[in-house]
Amino acid sequence: MRDALLRNRCEGRMRLQDNINFTTLQWVKPELDETLGVARQALEAYVDNPGDRDVMRSCADSLHQVQGTLRMVELYGAAMVAEEMETLAISLLEEHVAQREEAYAALMRGLMQLPDYLERLSSGHRDVPVVLLPLLNELRASREQEALSESALFTPNLDAPLPPQAPAASSGDAAQHRGEIAELRLRFQQQLLAWFRGQGTQQQLAGMRNTLHAIAARCATVPGRRLWWIAAGVLEGLDQGVLKSHAAEVRQLIGKVDRSIRQLIEHGEESLRDSDADDLARKLLYIVAQAKQRSPQMTLLAQTYGLEGLLPDAGELEHARGSMAGHNRALLDSVSRALKDDLLRVKDALDLFLRQQDADPARLAEQTEVLDRVGDTLGMLALAVPRRVVTEQRRVLADIANRVRPADEETLLDVAGALLYVEASLDDHIESLGAEGGQAEEAPATLLPRSEARHILATLMHEAIANTGKVKDAIVAFVESGWQHVQLADAPALMDEVAGAMRMLSSPRPGQIAEGIGRFIGNELLADKCVPTSVQMDQLADALAALEYYLEAAREHRGGLEHILDVAEHGLGELGYWPPPAARAASEAAEVVPVAAPVTTEPALSETVSLAHGQDSSALFIGDNDMPPAAAHDVGGLHLVETEALAPPASAGDESGEVDDWVEIEEEVVEQAPAVDPLAADAGFQAGTDGIDDEIREIFLEEMQEEITNLQAGEKAWLADPERLASLTPIRRSFHTLKGSGRLVGARVLGEFSWKVEDMLNRVLDGSIQPHEGVQALVRHAIAALPQLLTALEGNGTPDAPFSAIMETAERLGKGQDTARVEELVGAMHTVRRMVKRRVPRAQIAANAIPAARLAGG
Repeated sequence: MRDALLRNRCEGRMRLQDNINFTTLQWVKPELDETLGVARQALEAYVDNPGDRDVMRSCADSLHQVQGTLRMVELYGAAMVAEEMETLAISLLEEHVAQREEAYAALMRGLMQLPDYLERLSSGHRDVPVVLLPLLNELRASREQEALSESALFTPNLDAPLPPQAPAASSGDAAQHRGEIAELRLRFQQQLLAWFRGQGTQQQLAGMRNTLHAIAARCATVPGRRLWWIAAGVLEGLDQGVLKSHAAEVRQLIGKVDRSIRQLIEHGEESLRDSDADDLARKLLYIVAQAKQRSPQMTLLAQTYGLEGLLPDAGELEHARGSMAGHNRALLDSVSRALKDDLLRVKDALDLFLRQQDADPARLAEQTEVLDRVGDTLGMLALAVPRRVVTEQRRVLADIANRVRPADEETLLDVAGALLYVEASLDDHIESLGAEGGQAEEAPATLLPRSEARHILATLMHEAIANTGKVKDAIVAFVESGWQHVQLADAPALMDEVAGAMRMLSSPRPGQIAEGIGRFIGNELLADKCVPTSVQMDQLADALAALEYYLEAAREHRGGLEHILDVAEHGLGELGYWPPPAARAASEAAEVVPVAAPVTTEPALSETVSLAHGQDSSALFIGDNDMPPAAAHDVGGLHLVETEALAPPASAGDESGEVDDWVEIEEEVVEQAPAVDPLAADAGFQAGTDGIDDEIREIFLEEMQEEITNLQAGEKAWLADPERLASLTPIRRSFHTLKGSGRLVGARVLGEFSWKVEDMLNRVLDGSIQPHEGVQALVRHAIAALPQLLTALEGNGTPDAPFSAIMETAERLGKGQDTARVEELVGAMHTVRRMVKRRVPRAQIAANAIPAARLAGG
């Protein structure tokens, strides 16, 4: 029963996926490592002082936090380990463990191995939870609990719909069917007993299959039909001889099928949902997944429940077990440093030998001993090709030392070059945590090592990301400058460079997206001098942000990125630039007309205001309205143009023909109003974010609240000693997390806001600017504004924090403008022009209708 309960907690979601969501894992991994470290320290303190119950309670609390985080990122195998460790810690605290020393050792082993397993996943490897089984069972044995089987960590998607080949759902009377199922169960028991006794094996297997199909045909729900159909498929495989090696296990499981039939009869179909019946179905499917050959119905089972690829191959399993055995990055880095020191010593000796006149070749004999040691270590790391290279170079140096071979410069340079290849291979091995060891056997030593290729890739991606950042800055400058197209002059060329880089990496799709962005900017904004609409700007921003996210993810070797490119393609498609059209030259009008001086654009009329009868526009002004008296105009020397008498039009609604003495007019008024932050209205989630549902956003909001809490605590720690930059690093990391996760879930304002602050903090951490009072004030303002953003994302109001002012100040501080302050940009006023309607005497209209006079002599 415990086995089933554990499985139900991770129902259907713990998959051996080819593409884990590395983004979310990388977000939480630093905190996971830190929390596991806290738990390990607490356990060590408790072992030294068992009377201090608070430290063991702290250990259990930390493990509970780790378990929740792992479930959130859907690493359910690792979460089960954390749950078992938490349960064992509580049992130790409550003194329910007899063998305490063994329990301490098991708990400490779990705290050491779980970080290694997570490190393996963050390096790009598949989740192979079956390697956690020995650790799980050791933890359970400490509490005298029964061991779990491998199938406990096998979770096919049982929610998949049944195919048409499965028995159809019944629509008849449930009570009648229950009676028929009772009779079928009796027949099944007779067939099962005969099979156990070896009486007509094939006949009994065929009979049981038919009986199970008949039971399934009398059930209406998927949980009611699923188990019988799966069991019938396994019996077919046994009948056809493809499950001979699993015959004993199948006998045991089919015996349990009879119990589930009794459960169906006594409690109905719903009792089979999320029960031992589902656990039995998974165990039967585990046998199907392991089978090297399959019967027709077994093949259909594998297709229905996606069994292909759920089990790791031998290579993956071996590598995963190696990571659990301590082959982690810390160990490999330590070994690598020692090997590189030895290789450097050999290269220095060769360099010194070449520089000396008449050097004694016998002195190179010492280096052969060093290379012997290097070769042995490489062999322990299963790096056969680099070891063979080292062995060959060791033989060359031995021949030179024994004067069998001449010590010419070309030979010694070849030795040094070969040792450089060994270093690169070692870097590659560490980068992949040893996963490429087997493949290295077939790789010729003359090819470019993967580590060098990765370095080239990283450099290329870095430049591509930098280009997208420049284009993004250019678009921001274009908007802030009042649509000055000159700000975008370099953008098409920058995007063409990104497209070229993608083609070099044989990635045509992101290259086309970069090309499409460049074409839109070049054709629509530069050649045609168009001013884009807000919808077009949003679509352009979506495409550019998706491309930037893709480049960052590709640089970190994450998988499953095609959906990100779908977002970019959708944005370009809405702009009419997918697939990208050809670039076109600037129009003739744009070439002939010189660039005009910046035009002061008048504010848009936000609304129409009507005045009551007899009021004037002074009622519209905010504050004192001390308008100076109108100056007297000297009209001497002006000639009035003769005009015809203007007959006032009759009122539209005046049927009597009488003329109304009042008419309604429109006029423009100007007033000063506080500037409204344009980002406030867009502080919520952006609509139309593909693949992001409410559940993901709810999780994100919880994470955001945690980050705000972390930032508030980090702010106090850093401001206590601003020169201690180590305290600033967690603050920068939190803003980095908010930037990435905000962009991912459609919180655009949060993403851009966090990016500006993070960029400034990067300048502080790399020493470009000092953590002066302006930086400290900016951090205070930024952290104080985040709760309002959270409120807006929760849909509980519009924030009034000065987001734009904080972002602009952060940008100025990042550029070295030490005097920039948020307060200088807050409280600004702007001119508002409004059209108002009011009623005035008709005589006044007639007087105002006199045409403008001309200057005398003009």
